[in-house]
Order: sequence, then structure tokens, then C-alpha cells
Amino acid sequence: MKRLSNAVFRWYQRAVNSIGFYPTLIAAAMALLCALTMRLEFAGPVMHAKQAAGLDFVSDPDNARVILGTIVGGIISLTVFSFSMVMVVLNRASATLSPRVIPGLVTRRSHQYTLGVYVGTIVFALLTILEIRNGDSFKDVPQIGVVVSVALTVLCLVLFVYFIHSISEAIQVDVIIQDLFDTTVGCLDARRAKLDDSAPEWRWPADGDWHAIDAVVPGYFRSVNEKLLVPLLRSHDLVATVTVPRGTFVVRGRPLLRTSAPVDDAVARELLSCFVFYTEENPREHFYYGFKQIMEIAVKALSPAINDPGTGIKCMDLLSVLFARHLALPELDVAVDDSGTIRLYYPEASLDWLLYRIVTPIREYGEQDSNVMLSVLEGLKNILYADSSSAQERVIVAHIRSVCESIDHSLKNTLDREVLNEYIDKINSVLSASEPIEPLSE
Repeated sequence: MKRLSNAVFRWYQRAVNSIGFYPTLIAAAMALLCALTMRLEFAGPVMHAKQAAGLDFVSDPDNARVILGTIVGGIISLTVFSFSMVMVVLNRASATLSPRVIPGLVTRRSHQYTLGVYVGTIVFALLTILEIRNGDSFKDVPQIGVVVSVALTVLCLVLFVYFIHSISEAIQVDVIIQDLFDTTVGCLDARRAKLDDSAPEWRWPADGDWHAIDAVVPGYFRSVNEKLLVPLLRSHDLVATVTVPRGTFVVRGRPLLRTSAPVDDAVARELLSCFVFYTEENPREHFYYGFKQIMEIAVKALSPAINDPGTGIKCMDLLSVLFARHLALPELDVAVDDSGTIRLYYPEASLDWLLYRIVTPIREYGEQDSNVMLSVLEGLKNILYADSSSAQERVIVAHIRSVCESIDHSLKNTLDREVLNEYIDKINSVLSASEPIEPLSE
């Protein structure tokens, strides 16, 4: 039963993040609305009410079929045209930004709602055509269904105008970066809100000699079904630690979980079935994906093919804000049972781990551009202004020194080095727990 529940959980995760989820729901709702309309359409009191309200203007069945057929054909053409534009946007985003941003564009709610109304209108009109009776009286025509179909068509036209506006914005790099930034801030704030007063007391258990359970499915470790895993651990009186941070790519045979006591193969399979793996990276699932996708956009912008250092600089500015928010978060997360006992420990991305994987690629791709390197130093300096501990300051300074080494190796212009030395002096004035950074030789 638990394995079935986990399968349903994984299916639900896939479904809600697919482009067809909301369109399917809206189309099903339209089909139910049509069934309800047809149920009431030909009832005696409703027929008298329609005639009294003047809804008998479509009294010929052939005219009704022509109207509904025109609606179906027109909305199908509108749907094809609209989502041909989506494919163009996705192709451009993949070529100029990063392929990893495509899932976020595909699953934008506004696009899904628009597609859902299009498909729902087609379904409603087709089902209404089936209800037209043979005859020459207005009583043989579902006038309410025709009126609703016309109203839905007008709504589709309004949504089409909105869709053109939305898609023209979605293709702009600044909008995509801002969306990623806002999503990542939301993930960081959600995790911060989850922390309680006991968070400062969390300590990683000494799990070196605990029982290791290896992964059996390759993929990116995305999430855990805590509602099933925590009760399972409690029922066996276990405490477990996850060995990799969320967002890490795991291969078959890699230790994934450690338990405080040995478990048999059946229990191990139940525990592993609670883990969710995917090949795509959704920034709504974990803040690391947002960091990574903004970094990839910056790296792509700094590549010779794109050559857009302005985008790279903006990405670094936003990343510095995200890093400053990340400083307040502990380097582990927990899941507790109903009694408040910690049953599961997650490792979270440490500051050093995150800085190396996010800042280093930008540093490497932008080391020939003095403005980019200046923005990297500025971003790291801005992180120092946040409420950082002495240990965090030393980590940041280590990465600043790494940036200075790259600058010393790649930038030889005297003026560039003088300007960068001024920034190094400003950074030194902020330091409180680290040795001053040596200036570049001139």
C-alpha cells in the first residue's frame, strides 16, 4: 500500500508540472458544464423561460450547426497558432538562455489556462453539436449551449490578445531572470518560515557507522514523500540521514540513506520508494535550481556566441541578493514526527559548496572582461554586508581571493588593475574576521 501511495505521489508531482495538467482539468470542467446545460436545456420550464427571454433567435438546427462548426474550426486554428508561438519562444530560450529554463516557461500557469479555455471551448461546442435534434423548430436547438459557446469564443479572443502580450514578455531575458529570482526568493523564504526556535540547536548526528542504503534509481534527487517516510521511520524506531543535498545527481549504487539501525531488504525498498527523482530541474522545488539556472543564463550570456556581458552582470547582482538571504539558513534540514522527534536529516547546500558551483563558472567565463570581474567582486562584497558569521566571512574571502587570482592572471591593463585594486581596498574595509586581501601588482 505504501509503495502504491508513493507511486501516486510521484505521478502527482509529474502531472502538476506538465503543460497538460490545467488544460485537462478545464476541458473536463467544460464537458461537465455542457452535460449540465444539455440536461436542463430541453426541460419544460427552461424551454418556456428561453422563449420568454428571447433566446429563440437561433431556431434553425442547420444554422446552429454552422455557428458551432465555425467556432470549433476557428478555435482550433487559434490554438495551433498560439502554441506555435510557444515553440518559437522555447526554441529561442534554449538557444540564447539555457535549456533548463524551458520547463518553467512550458508550465507557466497563464499559458496553461489559455490552452485550457481553448480546448474546453472546442469540447463544449462539439458536445453541443451532438445535442442538436433533427427538426425545424427552435425546440430542437440547444440555444443556451449555442449562446455559451459564443460567449466562450469571445473569451478565447480576449485570452488570445492577453497571450500575445504574455508571450512577448516571456521571451525577454530580464523577465525570465526576474521570474527565476522571485521563485528562488520564495523557496528561501519558505524554508526560513519552516524553521522553528529549535533550528539553532540542530546538529548532524554521528552517522559514520550507521547502516547505508544505496540508491536503485538514477536521477536528480528532487524531494522526499515525508508524509510516508517519517511514519515509516517511526514505526521501526529509526532515525535516518540523507547523504546528498537535494538537487544532486545520484547514480545507482551510491549511498543515499543511512539508518540508525540495520534494516532488511523489504524495509529498505519501502524507504527508497519515498524518494522522488527527476531528470529536469524545477526551481519551484528547491532554491539550488534557481541559483543554478541564473548562473547558466549568465554563463551563456558571457559566451562568445551570445556576448552579452550586461546580462551576466545583472545575474551576478541578483545572485548576490540570493546569497545574502541564504546566509541565514542552516546547512541542514529536518523532518519530525507527531511527537516532535527528529526522524530525518537532510544536508543542505553549504555556503562554500554553493559559491563554488555558482560563482566559479561566471568567474571563468568572464575573466577577460574587467566589468564582469568587477561585478563579481561587487557581488561578493555585498554578501559581506549581510549578517554573516566569522566562519561565513572567511569562506567568502576565500572566494574573493580566488577571483583576484583569476584577475591577476587574465587582466594586464594598468587602468583595469587600478580600478580593481580600489574595490579590493573597499572589501578590506568591510572585513572583521579575516586577513586583508593583497592588492594586485601594478
